[in-house]
Amino acid sequence: MGRRFVIGACLGRGGYGEVYRATMRSPGGLETTVAIKLLRLDLALEDDAVRRLRDEGRALARLDHPAILRVHDLVVLDGRVGLVTELVDGCDLVTASRIEPPPGVRALLQVGSQVAGALDEAWNASGPSGPLRMVHRDVKPSNILIGRHGQVKLVDFGIARSDALTREAQTRSDAVIGSLPYIAPERFVERSVDPSMDVFSLGCVLYEGLTNQRFYPKDARSAVPTLALDGEAFARHLTERLERLPGAVSPEVAALVSSMLAYDPVQRPSARVVAARLEQLADAAAGVSLRGWARGATVPPPRHGPGAYEGRTLDEASAVRWFLQ
Repeated sequence: MGRRFVIGACLGRGGYGEVYRATMRSPGGLETTVAIKLLRLDLALEDDAVRRLRDEGRALARLDHPAILRVHDLVVLDGRVGLVTELVDGCDLVTASRIEPPPGVRALLQVGSQVAGALDEAWNASGPSGPLRMVHRDVKPSNILIGRHGQVKLVDFGIARSDALTREAQTRSDAVIGSLPYIAPERFVERSVDPSMDVFSLGCVLYEGLTNQRFYPKDARSAVPTLALDGEAFARHLTERLERLPGAVSPEVAALVSSMLAYDPVQRPSARVVAARLEQLADAAAGVSLRGWARGATVPPPRHGPGAYEGRTLDEASAVRWFLQ
């Protein structure tokens, strides 16, 4: 008999399906609390959403960093494909920003340092025949989790790109992949994928956390491509946005964020440099640390209703595991 999963509360829901808290019981009787991302029942095993989940599982399995979600396995439960990962008991950065008080400058810099370290690991980790050279391509607040002990996790590597790994999910060669409010300008004119793109996205996340405003204008659908194709207009926009940084933000922090948001990707610091610099700046910043903030934060319950599998016990379907290899 294979593993058994006792399904608990539904932690999230999207177009792909749901995420549940669960207890994973091994044939030997060991129990581990995990999270399971279950895809919709109507998605066939050859569907592109399933391929993206397999891509995500393979990518995560190659990475070893405290700020990258640990993956346990891909499974089939009740006919639904699922990704089993470690459970992060906390909330994403979007929810954290709405908690009173939200993370301050020091805590936010610590978050950024951990995420930058994860991006550096994804780029430099060992692959099958050399460095993995993985680019996340979707760094945004909802993909950054903060645990109740102050741990940080970068999640959702489903559209990550690595020349060292084969992707099953297909995207058009001319498609702009990612979330528009956090996308680097060169993504609209270049087909190549570079780690500086993730640094730009992280710069957008930091700017948003420091100002409570997004870096790009509200009408991002039309404004972002326009700014991406006009370097002078982008430079004016960057200058205007940096003027909105509050007084509590030091000139050193402002300078780093400005460099991360540079129009020219060559002028942006590497993720490794960003991680080290943010750690230094966080140590010098006043205020509550991320760990201290997390200990005192009251995370609101999910706004969605219960999931269809809550309270059920599901056995792993060993007969179809070969589809997931």
